[in-house]
Amino acid sequence: LVPLVEMGPVIAMAAIAVGFFLKHPRAAAASLAVAGLSATLYGSVFGEPLSIRGASFWAFTVTPAVFALSGVFLPGFRSGWKTAFLAALISGALWLLWVGTPMLNHVPPLMAPLFIGIWCALAIILGQERLVCLDPGVQRAARQIAASRDMGGTLALTGAGVSTASGIPDYTSGQLLDPAVPLARYSFEAYLSDAGSRSLYWTSCARFRNVALAVTPNAGHLALAALEASAYVPSTITQNVDGLHQAAGTRQVMELHGNIFRVRCLACDEESAWPADNTWAQVTPSCSLCGGLLKPAVIAFGENIRVATWQQADSDARGCAAMLMVGSQLAVSSASALLTIVRDRGAPCIFVTVGEVGVPIFPNDTLLVLRAERALPALARLLDVSIPRLAPKSKMPS
Repeated sequence: LVPLVEMGPVIAMAAIAVGFFLKHPRAAAASLAVAGLSATLYGSVFGEPLSIRGASFWAFTVTPAVFALSGVFLPGFRSGWKTAFLAALISGALWLLWVGTPMLNHVPPLMAPLFIGIWCALAIILGQERLVCLDPGVQRAARQIAASRDMGGTLALTGAGVSTASGIPDYTSGQLLDPAVPLARYSFEAYLSDAGSRSLYWTSCARFRNVALAVTPNAGHLALAALEASAYVPSTITQNVDGLHQAAGTRQVMELHGNIFRVRCLACDEESAWPADNTWAQVTPSCSLCGGLLKPAVIAFGENIRVATWQQADSDARGCAAMLMVGSQLAVSSASALLTIVRDRGAPCIFVTVGEVGVPIFPNDTLLVLRAERALPALARLLDVSIPRLAPKSKMPS
């Protein structure tokens, strides 16, 4: 029995190696390579590479640190490999420090260095998004986005939920439109026919514009801009009119419903800045070029989306390989129509929302019940995309 006892560490190592390879071959190969290096270094320092203590150094510390992060927690992601090797370094150093401390060397470290090393590495590499990054749904979405990168990319469609963290309330909250006023008074037809409705419309748009001027892009906007810069999300279609995607650095933005910082002539279609000195509060402004009726350049109830805008959105939907819908209930017909175009082509669809979704969820879809400012940075982290810490200093147009 003595030879069998002496071979105990070798047998244990072999059993662990077999189990690793059955689970994830690439992660197993990497973990065992690190194990071999660490065992060699340990043996050169302590002169006992196959002792029980030496085996525990790599079997309970270094090896599982590499395998857990690259093959279990974050499989298939570059950030998983970075985290794995950092965790191995931290946990190995903690183990050596533990056994080298006179007050602790008689107490087996067991797996304490491993757990500490893993969580320290996750905090360093993934930051405050680490818990969201471990969500299987978020990882599935990240893989879908990565797989689509070279086949047309992922088209982003955003709604009010992407801007609420910046301080802009959504339209159903009653903070932007007076709840005591019937919605029909804000319609496009009412704007054309009734001076009182035009005054209400300008007042509500001015209120929204003042809110939008006072806020800055949040983490969701910044992450989406970073995903565009890394060619994962080549273009963004937004139902929002607040300009925060552009302020965050996103270049290809298609504004379905217009922009709150501009006004448009309903006769010649010319766009310009808002009238100075709030002259709109006394009389409906007219176009300086043709004398036509001016209107804030946002789509009113019953107003059609501009033809050129819809044609570009339709083209983007037909050319993408996946679709990422963020902060939208898809209750507006234009948004659901774009989704239908993408689904008809068999492309995967990813939903990020904390509210209800007004469309059915199919097996090929991924639903993330998360706020945009949490989900989008986590997706960027998993795809190894760096996100700027602060929003670029960008003045909104006045």
